[in-house]
Amino acid sequence: MDDRNRKIRQIFTFLLITFAFSFLFALLCPRSLMDQTRSSIGTTIYAFFPALGALVTRKLYKEPFTYRALWLESPNGKGVRYSLIGWYGVLLILVIGHMTFFLFYRAVLNTEGDFTKVRYTLAMTILVAPAALSGAVLMGEELGWRGYLLPKMVAVWGVVPSTIVIGVIWACWHIPLLVIADQTGATQYGGVFHVNWLQMLITVYIPLCLAMSMICSFVTLKSGTAFAAGCAHASYNTYISTFNIFINYGAITGFSMDRPFYYSILLMFIMGVPMIVHLYRLEKQGNLDLREN
Repeated sequence: MDDRNRKIRQIFTFLLITFAFSFLFALLCPRSLMDQTRSSIGTTIYAFFPALGALVTRKLYKEPFTYRALWLESPNGKGVRYSLIGWYGVLLILVIGHMTFFLFYRAVLNTEGDFTKVRYTLAMTILVAPAALSGAVLMGEELGWRGYLLPKMVAVWGVVPSTIVIGVIWACWHIPLLVIADQTGATQYGGVFHVNWLQMLITVYIPLCLAMSMICSFVTLKSGTAFAAGCAHASYNTYISTFNIFINYGAITGFSMDRPFYYSILLMFIMGVPMIVHLYRLEKQGNLDLREN
């Protein structure tokens, strides 16, 4: 078997194992543990199945367990730099972008809102979350999506098609969580979206995962470690959670609640498109590091 065909088989094996484990767990797990309004235990476990898929696939094909994806500092010496870009780059563009959004829509800062939890969440976002959340996201999702799947797909099909396809796959992997949210009556992002799971998938998750896939591909391939992707992924999740706190505790009012979330997706495309164009140019020049994680 030549190297290209072997990589294709590894890719489909990884996807089959990851989706089978994930969907089976979602089917069998008690709904009380998967209902995000009551518990995050089930969804936290669910997030680790891409990593499990990578581990099992490596074992099946007798691949070496090097795991550059787990290293903050990568062999090319750019791990720390691109991890910081992943975390603070995403955070900065979201903060600046939403500040302009609030000015345009004349959002109101409600001084009577409950700011105790808001201040606590902001402190956690800046001081604690980068290390804690990046590690958790990396060990769960990014060890699979960017640590294992991305380098193999790029080696076979190129950086742009691979990034787009992974974005769609990543979004579809969330389907059980969206269906369960429908069944349990849970709403997405603290009640911002009141749509069924299919609408949520098409209008929110696929565009968001496509945009984040561009950013995560960039920081992973430029740094040589998926730790940087974990930082970018965790940064977006943390910011949205913090923003949700502002909304739920009445700190910001004066606009339709779904608009800033759609705007955040647009901001991620604004950040991600130049990144994927840069990777495409490097690929055409033969300067893209495709060593596997």
